[in-house]
Amino acid sequence: MEELHAPEKTRFVRRIVRMAINGNVTLVYGARDTEHNNARVLEEVVARYMKELP
Repeated sequence: MEELHAPEKTRFVRRIVRMAINGNVTLVYGARDTEHNNARVLEEVVARYMKELP
């Protein structure tokens, strides 16, 4: 998750958070492992951002 702290990635995550506030967001992944993949990591990061909102 460390790479998501880069400024351009932070903007991307915040954009997804704004979209999630307004409705559902679908995260698609191509890994065989349904529990350990980039979409799961992004889901956790977005959830963490959303918990920090007022």
